[in-house]
Amino acid sequence: MTLRKKPQRDEHPDTERRGDGAPSLASGLGGLARRLAKQALDDPRVRETGSQLKHRAEELQAQARDRADRSLEDIIARRGGSDETNELLAQRRQERDLKAGKLRARSQLLALADTPHEKRVLLRVIEGTPWAGGEGRVPRYTELLDTLAPSGEAGAEMAVHRALWSLAERHVLSVSPFGEITASPLSRAARVLENHDHNPTEY
Repeated sequence: MTLRKKPQRDEHPDTERRGDGAPSLASGLGGLARRLAKQALDDPRVRETGSQLKHRAEELQAQARDRADRSLEDIIARRGGSDETNELLAQRRQERDLKAGKLRARSQLLALADTPHEKRVLLRVIEGTPWAGGEGRVPRYTELLDTLAPSGEAGAEMAVHRALWSLAERHVLSVSPFGEITASPLSRAARVLENHDHNPTEY
């Protein structure tokens, strides 16, 4: 009588197998790397660092463009130009000054953060604040919690709550009855930028 061997259980069910039935080590490591990468990207601290690097890169790019534009304008001005050329130069200067004003407003807004949690909140709100250079949509309260406290743990969510309401009490942020979170213009210059975003033809 011939005894049949019992089929061995797969110790790594989520690992792909080669044609001979052996698990593929490369596939298993690839899956692990993807999971670790996703966890890292979901970490609020990683997102905060990414936002800071993005903002810093934008500032450096704006400074480089500003220097290049001014040099070009000086050359054209020395050579003299038509009324149309002078009008285009004036328009370029106006656009450059507008962008520079938004970058200053963003820096002033971030400077009001007293804690790392407040800074994370402000970085997210700035993304939806046109007068501070943001181009995204206005975040909602629940969305902010999901973004900054993805674990859903009570301690993590409470830290975001405290940061939000501390900023609101200091009139840095405001929360609408619909849960939308917006930044309050900090100066007359910021209010001018906000008005420009609502009425661009009046600038």
